[in-house]
Amino acid sequence: MKENAEIEKLETINDLEKNDEIENNNLNETEELITEDETTEVAENTETVKVKKKGKTATKNLEAAVMVKKAREIANDAENQLDECRLLLSDDLKDYDEAKNSLIHNAINDSEELLNKLGYKKEKEESEEETVVYEAKEQPRPMVIKDISTGSFVHSIFALFAGLLTLVGLIYVASTKVNFTPDFSKVPTLETFNLIFNWYSTLIGAKGNPLVGMAAMVLVSVIVMVIVYKLCSSSKANKNLSKAETLLNDAQEYSTNKESCKEKMEIVDKHIKDSILTLNTYEVILKEQKAKLERILFIESDKVESSEFHAKSVTEMDDTQTLIGSVEEFMAEPMSSDGELSTRSITLLKKSQNQIQQVLNRLY
Repeated sequence: MKENAEIEKLETINDLEKNDEIENNNLNETEELITEDETTEVAENTETVKVKKKGKTATKNLEAAVMVKKAREIANDAENQLDECRLLLSDDLKDYDEAKNSLIHNAINDSEELLNKLGYKKEKEESEEETVVYEAKEQPRPMVIKDISTGSFVHSIFALFAGLLTLVGLIYVASTKVNFTPDFSKVPTLETFNLIFNWYSTLIGAKGNPLVGMAAMVLVSVIVMVIVYKLCSSSKANKNLSKAETLLNDAQEYSTNKESCKEKMEIVDKHIKDSILTLNTYEVILKEQKAKLERILFIESDKVESSEFHAKSVTEMDDTQTLIGSVEEFMAEPMSSDGELSTRSITLLKKSQNQIQQVLNRLY
């Protein structure tokens, strides 16, 4: 019994030690996570902390710089996406031209020639005008965003000028008080300066100490320089911030407009791809019709003059001419109207698709 009790006691102690180890490990992991989070937070906020130490003007300039950078990124991203759409559209138009030329030279021309040999009369003549497939609406120039300037150099010049002007003013005031008339034709002597410095030292309770008076004059001039510099910098920072906000709003509006253009181009892209597929289908079907017309011309050549063809042969000729007329009407219509996708082009494409589908429905 004692042995069992000791064994149970040892097991309990071991369990407690294991639990302590687990708790210690959890605590260490938590401390590591907290340390990492704090480090990350500090790292992310380092720039902000530094800016706050520099003052409100620096913060505004930084905010303005960040806004300008963001505005440039938005504008560039919108322009890049639109360029990709333009490139895609250009490739689509090349593919469309290839499909159109292939249809005309490999199917339509041969089918029309056979219809002429069979004495089939066209209902109307085709247009000889060259059609501009798609002409995109002219886009505004890309938005150019320049970096903002803090104007530190110009502000330093203004501050230096203000300091010198203040120093001259102080000299003039002191000279009037000590009844001294400056002679600008001569270089001032040390005694002249001592008179002025002593007057200012007297004002601050250090009579007879020209060095104190000189230090006071320099200090006042420096204070004026600092004030002028800060006023100029603050004014410039406010203007920069306002300008940056305007640029950011303009960039967002620019991006919205470009996004609208991109969406319209994507619709045009789909329309051209559907058109290419339709033209390819017409080429296949018209090649088949061409073979049928060749059969009719060979088998029923004796009926060309009388035009008393078999009813099925007349149907094939009618179908061929209907298909040619439908696709030629579609190809003759520009896809664009006022820089946007033409509603009529959409209607004619749908009509051509329905026409070819009717033929396919009879075959399958």
